[in-house]
Amino acid sequence: MKKNDGYQKLKKEVLRCYDVFSDFFTKAQIPQEGDSFDELKNQAKKIKADQFKLMVAGEAKSGKSTFINAYLGQEILPMDVLQCSSSVVEIKYGEKLPLKAFYANGNTKCIEGKKAIQEFLHEHAALDDDYRDIPVNTINNELILKYKDKPIAQKIIDDLIKGVEKENIHHLSSHIYTMRIKEYIKTMQKQWGKIVTEIIITYPFEEESMRGISVIDSPGVNAAGRVGDVTAKYLEDADAIMFLRPITGVAVEASSFKDFLESKSVDLNQKAII
Repeated sequence: MKKNDGYQKLKKEVLRCYDVFSDFFTKAQIPQEGDSFDELKNQAKKIKADQFKLMVAGEAKSGKSTFINAYLGQEILPMDVLQCSSSVVEIKYGEKLPLKAFYANGNTKCIEGKKAIQEFLHEHAALDDDYRDIPVNTINNELILKYKDKPIAQKIIDDLIKGVEKENIHHLSSHIYTMRIKEYIKTMQKQWGKIVTEIIITYPFEEESMRGISVIDSPGVNAAGRVGDVTAKYLEDADAIMFLRPITGVAVEASSFKDFLESKSVDLNQKAII
């Protein structure tokens, strides 16, 4: 039996069941309308087109990039970093190897060539050394991308700092942790438009069974289980959501997974959680 035969057999059986189900309602002259029918039709369409979106979520330094590289069998994402930036990275099949980046100010950039793409990812999908020990994902999503270059009230900044106390995963002193966060906010407000929010990479996978799968590497889920607006959009469209936690090493509290499950981001996709 070929490696992909099991999937193809299951695919045919699922589509056969869908056709029987649809045929029953057609013969009974029952309108196939409403959200449930629309979702079922959409899922059947995805299966027929061999389209499947796997969202990989998790806390900072949970090994998402390492897992994705191992799953794909290709070292596409940078792994020698402590956490990723606020950008979502989607990897899907394509005949060539281009990267398309979307910036917060609406600009886009296309890059081709493996070396150039790896350099771009290390620069834009990995944090600057000066900010690896503060929750950049949360700061970007909660403040920078919302306020951009507009003034931010001191109370809002203070509330955010208090809210990310649990995300001090490298155990900095309270003073240093606070100062680095304030410094980052001051610096990034001046260049908010340069923040990369989404990255799409197409890759010419040789394994045919991988070609219908899109793998999405999401920014880290914060200690309260929240994700940014861009990530939430991908979560709602995912066919499966895999939440990773490291067995050992630095990570925020386990309560983040419980909070993530209870968040509005996954309300419509509870059954897709792995």
